[in-house]
Amino acid sequence: MFRPACPRTTPRCPPLRSGARGFTLVELMVTLSLVVVVTLVLLPGMADFNARNRISALEGDLLSAVALARSEAARNGVPVLLVAASGGVTGNAYAGGWSLVLDSDGDGTADASETVLRVREALSGDLKLDGSSSITFGATGFLSPASAVTLTICRRDGNTRGVTVTITPSGQTDSTAITTCS
Repeated sequence: MFRPACPRTTPRCPPLRSGARGFTLVELMVTLSLVVVVTLVLLPGMADFNARNRISALEGDLLSAVALARSEAARNGVPVLLVAASGGVTGNAYAGGWSLVLDSDGDGTADASETVLRVREALSGDLKLDGSSSITFGATGFLSPASAVTLTICRRDGNTRGVTVTITPSGQTDSTAITTCS
């Protein structure tokens, strides 16, 4: 259908546009200011969110290692050691990571000839994991000696929130959020 051109004198005719309209400098500056303000408000929250996720991931790795050590000790009938790797320091015994080792000679130490079940690489620089640097699961899957072990996962930046992982004498684990990291 053909429409005739609208004469300029008719009040129902829309105004003519002379081309595409862009942003003015004021509109652009207001938009950029809003983006900067929103970013500055959200950035600290994102850093805290990421740190909590790293703590949760490390907690999951530790719980998985304890479960594997327990089951392998019972399955093989020999003790399994959860040993902090070298590089740990006071207050961060597991800074260098850890190893799960089948203690086939039963001497309570991880010898080079013994089977390594799993190795966890060094912790990221902003986390610390402290507690007993060697944990032994006896041939039944229970802790040896039969006393509870507590490990603490915290941030190194001074934030007071973290997690404690308690391993009971039976080898079961319990995680608890804490607000007393130092």
